[in-house]
Amino acid sequence: MIRSASLDDEQALQNLCRSVYDNDYVLNHLSTWLPQGGIYVYEKESRIVGMVRLIFLRDGKAHVGSIRVHPDFRRQGIATALTEYCISVCRTDVVRLAVMDNEVSEAVAKRIGFSPVATFTYLLKNVEDTPPVSLRQGTAGEVLTFVRKSHLFQKSHSLISSSFTFYNPSVENLKDLLMLIHKDNVAILDFKIEEALKRAVQITYCDPDQRLVEGILHVGANKNLEEIWAVIPKDEELINLLMVNGFEPVEWGETIKVFELTV
Repeated sequence: MIRSASLDDEQALQNLCRSVYDNDYVLNHLSTWLPQGGIYVYEKESRIVGMVRLIFLRDGKAHVGSIRVHPDFRRQGIATALTEYCISVCRTDVVRLAVMDNEVSEAVAKRIGFSPVATFTYLLKNVEDTPPVSLRQGTAGEVLTFVRKSHLFQKSHSLISSSFTFYNPSVENLKDLLMLIHKDNVAILDFKIEEALKRAVQITYCDPDQRLVEGILHVGANKNLEEIWAVIPKDEELINLLMVNGFEPVEWGETIKVFELTV
């Protein structure tokens, strides 16, 4: 049986997550997520053996994530059932999910009807003191004009990142983000990272431009942050540029495949 999770399910969900991963990041967020709703559980013999989280992205589309199935109950179609349930109740025309280097999860997504549309990667840098850099801040409309001409953006299915979810940018959903411009290149920074446990900013989009990267490093230092996240298209030129500037790839996020389903 699939049902909405309640606050009383927190301990059972913690046990489920620990059975899947010793240090599951979901454990840090359950107490926040449960009151928000959108978590569904799969019960078998009065026991929670699976979970999923359904959220809605900045472009209004649905995202299915945090799928967990107890190891003793795998290969019973539970992950498929949870995903299909979310599709049936989300009431959006597009559903997305992200898979981090997991062939089994990719196979489940494809079997349901999802198609891979983009590949991203995750790099991280601790903030250090950085000299000031003078860059112009752009408006959402101006930045979108530049971004939509970018091959990097186009090959990523016109998606940018928010934590480990992905959405199509618009003037409306970019208005709260910081946008930097250098010549015809842009960087988009997001300070609302749901899954960050430290004070952080996320690079949601960045053209390969040394001056922009220097500006991003200064933003992190100037705002007294601890980390800079980069969840970016898996592009060799951009990755190498960030690594030269002290970013390090995060092993479990090296390959993030974004899947999409049109309902």
